Amino acid sequence: MELLPRFGKGSNFLEVIQFYIIGILSIGLNDLILDRLSLRDHIGQGKLVYISFFVQYGILVLPSLLGFTLLEDKLIHIIVVLSISAFIIRYTITLNYSSEALRKIPGVDYYTNFRAMLQLLTAIAILGVDFPVFPRRFAKTDTYGISIMDTGTSMFIFAMGYAHSVFMQQKSDEVRMKKVMEQVMITGLLGGIKPVLVNLTGHHHEVTEYGLHWNFFLTLATVLIFSLLPGFCRIMMAISFNIYLSSSKMFENVLEEKERNWDDLLEANKEGLLSLPGYFLIYELAFRFGEELMKKSGQVI
Repeated sequence: MELLPRFGKGSNFLEVIQFYIIGILSIGLNDLILDRLSLRDHIGQGKLVYISFFVQYGILVLPSLLGFTLLEDKLIHIIVVLSISAFIIRYTITLNYSSEALRKIPGVDYYTNFRAMLQLLTAIAILGVDFPVFPRRFAKTDTYGISIMDTGTSMFIFAMGYAHSVFMQQKSDEVRMKKVMEQVMITGLLGGIKPVLVNLTGHHHEVTEYGLHWNFFLTLATVLIFSLLPGFCRIMMAISFNIYLSSSKMFENVLEEKERNWDDLLEANKEGLLSLPGYFLIYELAFRFGEELMKKSGQVI
């Protein structure tokens, strides 16, 4: 059986944005249906669980799944259908609650919805990329470019940075340090085990993704260690590293080198190591974004 290429030439920014719009509309439509059809309180009481499952699957999962596969060239059509459906439900079905009763029904904050949709898109993409029905332009780009899978890793770092900004304001430094070190140990262990298992099983491994041994678990562990530094140090490191890589030819020269010394750990994992400054900056931007939101709203949104 011929292996499908796990990398592509990339998509375009508009197509990537359309995927996230589909996710946002799916969540909004799901909330509308739960409220307008009085399903939310029934679910809380353990009723209509199976009906709710299929309704939510059709709204939350199916649009993204079709967008990644059978309707990959009709993303705008999915957006239009979701938008019209939300409009019709919003203005034709009357709420069965008073405004006071509606406020008492527990909702889900935006961050939880964001993480849930991010994990859903990630699961579809990771499982789907090995099948012919999954367009190669949605897969990670080989060297340069943008695709929906490229943005997925960045979104995980963004979510982590935002969560840390909230966590830091609610917990003491000692508790935060302990929690982060636990996460470092878990992700570091997974990152160390993965290349060993890949080697033992003979699983196909794309060296141009992160390098010979590096992987996203090790990236997460490194960013977590970075998060323990004082705020000013993080800002200076993130900005200076990225300015240096952008202004010098080092980034292009290193990535475009065809020959490398596989016995040199740094050279063998250059792709993963060179991606770290970008992830540091994304983390810091998300952290500052979360801080500002907390200052203005006083709560997690």
